[in-house]
Amino acid sequence: MSPLLFYALPALGSYIMLSIFLLRRPHLLHTTRAPAFLPRLGAHRGGSGERLENTMEAMENSMAQRADLLELDCHLTQDGVVVVSHDKNLSRQSGLNRDVSSLNFEELPLYKEELEVYFSPGHFACGSDRHMVRLEDLFQRFPQVPMSVEIKEDNQELIHKVAGLVRRFDRSEITIWASGKSSVMKKCKAANPQMPLSFSWNRALWMLLLYYLGLLPFVPIPEKFFLCFLPTIINRTYFPFSRSGLNQLAAVVSKWVIMRKSLIRHLEERGVQVVFWCLNEESDFEVAFSLGATGVITDYPTALRQYLDTGPAPPAFQDAPPYLHAACLLATAAAGTGDRPPPPPAAAAAAAGLGVNKSRRLRTRAGGDGAHQERPPLPGQAPRGPGPAPRRGEARAVKAVRRPAPPPRQRGLPPSPAPAP
Repeated sequence: MSPLLFYALPALGSYIMLSIFLLRRPHLLHTTRAPAFLPRLGAHRGGSGERLENTMEAMENSMAQRADLLELDCHLTQDGVVVVSHDKNLSRQSGLNRDVSSLNFEELPLYKEELEVYFSPGHFACGSDRHMVRLEDLFQRFPQVPMSVEIKEDNQELIHKVAGLVRRFDRSEITIWASGKSSVMKKCKAANPQMPLSFSWNRALWMLLLYYLGLLPFVPIPEKFFLCFLPTIINRTYFPFSRSGLNQLAAVVSKWVIMRKSLIRHLEERGVQVVFWCLNEESDFEVAFSLGATGVITDYPTALRQYLDTGPAPPAFQDAPPYLHAACLLATAAAGTGDRPPPPPAAAAAAAGLGVNKSRRLRTRAGGDGAHQERPPLPGQAPRGPGPAPRRGEARAVKAVRRPAPPPRQRGLPPSPAPAP
């Protein structure tokens, strides 16, 4: 054996073992970031499979199913209004072959009476509301609902207007920057660095390369969300290429590269939430959660809500870090029923003990009726009544249970036997 191999092989083996060790224990090098919210149920384009996409009616329908995240896209009109629209050109949505940027907001046409669901070919959605909405209107209507705002084009004015609206409505922690272009994401981060980032396409490929080289545990990750398509939907409901052979190849390669539980587990433990899109069938829900994903983005929020409420607990949360369990239980208790929006992120973090309230009290507010759920009393402690919570530093009076002292024992003599009952 050459001297080079004599030293290189042990060094390579040590590097591989260290990389695997830190991949499974990222907390040894990185501080886990507590999430501001958990997007288990995300509504794609506001829930475009049940109502017309990106309309206020679609958003309200998704919130009736207690959606945790509204996914949407934005464009800028000629008079500088940020509108929610997936397409730059209005031909598919409205039948008018004009760009959004060439019309004023008042001139925008109505949506068609029905639109095909992109990720469910052959299925159509309709609704009574056919009006395009402003991003400002959504922020006013749902001030505490997390949203993912995707910027599809490199438009500096659009980016700054979105950042300004987010600051104006004080929702930087619950509004996600999303874009497939790294150049756009850099400008988004500069416009409002307080908003959480998602991976762009280039950053996602770089992250996967670092994972397979064993370098990912040593590299910082500024993004907080990995919004990724589920490879199993390629060539079934998602056709990125025009040729069937390319779609089949993409499905095989992406499934082998992306669907790695160790990768998703590592990202989750470092505070990066993995959300798969756009899944519309129960079998895909099961695949996503079995991989360890935080949540799913779907066109059919009613179907996903039924799966989450009636099906078994997703495997992703059975082995999830403790802070995910705490935040998830809190969000479930606080959301209630109906279309009530979830609690503010600061309040949720405080109640879950995620860096805001260090006392880690287990009391959580339910519904809105004022009832509380508390830690059961300790042995010998009387249950607490409905009075106000004690202040920090105040101790509750607990009667000590004293045991009778044993009889005195003389040195050198055996203990006296206990009297017969």
